[in-house]
Amino acid sequence: MSTTEQYWKEIRSLDLKLCYLTLQESQHRSETARVRRQQKKIIDTAISKCASDRTFWLRIKAFHYTRHSLRIKLLAQSFAMAKQQHNLPEQFHAASALAEEYSEKPGKQALVSKWLRYAKIASASQPKRVISDLLDKLKPNNDKKAGEPSQPNARFVSPEIAPVVLKKLDGNCGPITAWVVLKYFGITASASRLIKSCGYVPGYGVSAIGLAVAFRERGLEVIFHTEPDPNPTPAEKELVKKALNLGIPVRNAVSLRVLLRYALHGDVPIVLYDTRCGDAHFSPLVGMCGNSLLLLHERGGLISKREFLKRWRATGILRQSIVVLNPRKTDNVFV
Repeated sequence: MSTTEQYWKEIRSLDLKLCYLTLQESQHRSETARVRRQQKKIIDTAISKCASDRTFWLRIKAFHYTRHSLRIKLLAQSFAMAKQQHNLPEQFHAASALAEEYSEKPGKQALVSKWLRYAKIASASQPKRVISDLLDKLKPNNDKKAGEPSQPNARFVSPEIAPVVLKKLDGNCGPITAWVVLKYFGITASASRLIKSCGYVPGYGVSAIGLAVAFRERGLEVIFHTEPDPNPTPAEKELVKKALNLGIPVRNAVSLRVLLRYALHGDVPIVLYDTRCGDAHFSPLVGMCGNSLLLLHERGGLISKREFLKRWRATGILRQSIVVLNPRKTDNVFV
């Protein structure tokens, strides 16, 4: 394992801890602050010791600051260093991040256009879809449409603050999970539209493929994993057709280890598993802590790996999962 990989693994591990702490922030404020300081210390160490990846670590450090001016300063440093090193991928990421930063402030159209131009110049290293999505998302006139992805939040919000209309649903874990993940990626969606796009059925809830469709319709790339379903409902058959038309890959079920690797690399896996009462339940899988899994929609936030695997393999669950890919990540696993 390279030095950068080692530091990145530590940062992601602390991210998992922060996710759990922030669900109960009022009781753990001092511990949350300590973990954030520890993260920044690791990033500073990485900047000093990983010379070849310094542009990457400067960019990562920028996103750990809440002050807009500090983020701008560090991103500009990252871009300048990447340009000096002729590092096109990092030039692209720093320039596109700067365009997004300025798009959040009124009267900065000229600066948004400037950094978009730099991003286009450096886009030779990117898939065509990536630069196309960026240009659609960040117009030079700064006219950002509601519901479009923006910079992902630093943390997940608690399911407890989901809209009341979602909480009142019978079988609400699917729509609430969708709402939490969309918020994480900076996407706003009305509760009524989210319920409709998920394919919610009163008294039943939503299917995993319905959640995948809802994410794709809001511009996110998703992968749907499942074991063969011997008896899909008519509604699920229609949703599978819709998913394929939207370009959602429908693949075989994968192992828990694969899902944890997705989480480690910045994507968001969502798992379907049985509850103690025998009802199907959705939750984002954030990572692993010791022998327990961190599931945001599980009571207490944690469940033992052994217990989860038992419930994930229950009859009718089909080891289904939806992986929501981080739009800011490229083929480089550290982005």
